[in-house]
Amino acid sequence: MYENGWRRYAPFILVAVISSLVTSAVFFTFERLSPKKTAALQPAPAVQPSSQIAPGTDVFIAARQKVEPAVVYLDVQSIRQGPSLPDENLFPFLTPFREFFGPQIRQGTGSGFIYRADGYILTNAHVVEGAQRLRVTLADKRRFDGRVIGVDRELDLAVVKIEAKDLPTVTMGDSDRLQVGQWVLAIGNPLGYHHTVTAGIVSALNRSLEDPDRNGYLIQTDAAINPGNSGGPLINLQGEVVGINEAILAEAEGMGFAIPVNMAKQRLEALTKGQGQTKPQEGQTGCPWLGITMGDLGQLPHEIRMEYNIFQREGVFVAEVASDSPAEKAGFQRFDVIVSIDRQSVKTMEEVRQRVQAAKVGQTLSVVVSRRGRYHLLRPRLEPMPLEYED
Repeated sequence: MYENGWRRYAPFILVAVISSLVTSAVFFTFERLSPKKTAALQPAPAVQPSSQIAPGTDVFIAARQKVEPAVVYLDVQSIRQGPSLPDENLFPFLTPFREFFGPQIRQGTGSGFIYRADGYILTNAHVVEGAQRLRVTLADKRRFDGRVIGVDRELDLAVVKIEAKDLPTVTMGDSDRLQVGQWVLAIGNPLGYHHTVTAGIVSALNRSLEDPDRNGYLIQTDAAINPGNSGGPLINLQGEVVGINEAILAEAEGMGFAIPVNMAKQRLEALTKGQGQTKPQEGQTGCPWLGITMGDLGQLPHEIRMEYNIFQREGVFVAEVASDSPAEKAGFQRFDVIVSIDRQSVKTMEEVRQRVQAAKVGQTLSVVVSRRGRYHLLRPRLEPMPLEYED
């Protein structure tokens, strides 16, 4: 019975097997001939290296290799002379306080880059401000004594000279061709970590540090910049310098600023010859000078507070008045407490600096000070920062 049953269904089984074989063959052929599948099965073609980039490297590495040999590390030692205090024999209680007001040796660091093979280096003016000793360390670890030969405080640029020849140099790019979103690298010595490279993009162009709503000239980037990066190069992926790193916003993250290299090119010849614009004329933008050394009221001893009737708990006092300065001409005295500038109250030294720096050379400020318990209105007329460097 079973044998007859199998024979009865055998034709149907044979047809099913044949149909299955035919379907599999068609499906296999379709898969082999499918363009999409064929492309997926083929191995990806090998990427051919650019003629400008060595095999095994990428554009970041290639850009760094072109510039890094010309980046230098600056070690700056400056001496700041404090005010002279009354005779120690007459005021013995001031003895512990003399260290605060005496000469202060300050160590600073920064970056720069060689733009001429005979030892000319471009950096920021604020990096070498007041330098008494300047040591320059090259990428190959050689060290030289440097001297400042040209300063432009308006653009915060300075040229340093070392006695050396046949040095590696950078290639100057064209900052006018920068675009927002373009990759850039910053090379420098942040916090003493020599030849640190960071990457980011051009975040914005024509920025102003004083007012974010006002057009300026600075390049904004999110490439990490830290203290010690100042004066170092901002470069494009072709290994060309497009900016000079200048500043960061301490209260923000990823907001660094650089001076466009095209602006530096316009001043470079004069700076190289020691003809920097260090004394802006009246009415010009530049570095306005008041001529005082300040201190935090929290640093004053109780005895001095009582002697000068200083009862405020917070604020800024005048520690020294420079000779023949706008402050001296306006009548500032030691231990005056600055209360307001142009009707805006001030409580920190940084606020005083900001008010002065926001003004222009030749502008007259209205400054209210507290002196021995009484208020006085002083009207200093700001002057250009005195020339501190000689050729």
